[in-house]
Amino acid sequence: MAKPTQSPNESILEGLARYPQATAAELAEAIGIGKSTATRYLAVLEVEGKAVRTPGGWEDGKRFSDRWSLVPEGSESAGTPTVTEAGAKGPSKSAPAAPAGAPAATPPTADGRLQKGVLAIMVLDHLAAHPKDSFGPSALAKVLDRSGGAISNALAAMAVRGDVVLVSDKPRRYRISSPK
Repeated sequence: MAKPTQSPNESILEGLARYPQATAAELAEAIGIGKSTATRYLAVLEVEGKAVRTPGGWEDGKRFSDRWSLVPEGSESAGTPTVTEAGAKGPSKSAPAAPAGAPAATPPTADGRLQKGVLAIMVLDHLAAHPKDSFGPSALAKVLDRSGGAISNALAAMAVRGDVVLVSDKPRRYRISSPK
């Protein structure tokens, strides 16, 4: 299998230009990447102010997929994204972007919670920065200053997706997966 010639971010940006208002699943299929990868990179692009999420909303108890598009050039939101609350039903609530000096990938909502998917990105970023080391949920919780339970849940989900590898069951320790 040949290696891709461009990064997932570049592929997603090109895909958004070709398929505006696509869902993460539609975009992933169109550009030939996994849905979880597309979702992860779309969240990063949203935080960077390069992509905009239109919440899918709810109707008769059914959740519709969010739609994604590029931020129009010259738009006021480019470079200063707003963060929507994850899981908000109905109209989305928004809060200003993270204060100056805060890491760009970790903007909290008005109540201090992280946007959906951002904790997983934080964990993956830390594991990628230390590819030969393994970490447990408690150690990551201390480093990232986040809930150990939430990190444990994120690690379990990432292990199922293949983003991380469980290297020890007792105590549980994880390492980032090898690039494929």
